[in-house]
Amino acid sequence: MNKLPPFLQECLIPGPFDPKSKPMPLPSPIQAALDHQHEMLPQYLKGISNRDLRSGIIPGKWSAHEQVAHLCSYQPVFRERIRRILEEQNPIFEPYRAEKDPEFPGYVALTATELIQRMNRDRDQIREELSVLSENQMERRGNHQDFGSMNLPTWVSFFILHEAHHHFAILKIARMLLRVNPLPGPEAQ
Repeated sequence: MNKLPPFLQECLIPGPFDPKSKPMPLPSPIQAALDHQHEMLPQYLKGISNRDLRSGIIPGKWSAHEQVAHLCSYQPVFRERIRRILEEQNPIFEPYRAEKDPEFPGYVALTATELIQRMNRDRDQIREELSVLSENQMERRGNHQDFGSMNLPTWVSFFILHEAHHHFAILKIARMLLRVNPLPGPEAQ
């Protein structure tokens, strides 16, 4: 088990039984998406070179590689938002903009394989951190400037839906790239 951040350590301190201090799981559909949705990315990108993934096939839109880099760069931001929701009273968050994130160019510089490895590692940390939260902690709220006040399960749903939106864009771009440079054999059909 990875070492949890200090703000989550108190969740692991044994004490008298208190039903409100037991970990509260996310609703199963949210947990399933959090656990597995990101695992589809290698399938979408299969057979496409890093060079082609970086090509801007749709004018004015991010490449498939930039889409993956965005998803990867947002995970640490999401972890920080969880931390703030747990430590602050209804913190306010602006919409995330990769263009304003000083870390984003570093993610774009990575290969697709490196991005997916980092995404898997960061996702494991998110899941581990969420898995120890109590009901009271899960009900803590953060205020998104566009979507209002949301509890942690709703924030996780928002995170998953945002990711799904980019998965669709990545799949669409990947399929366009494969039409331009088809794979040999049955996968080309």
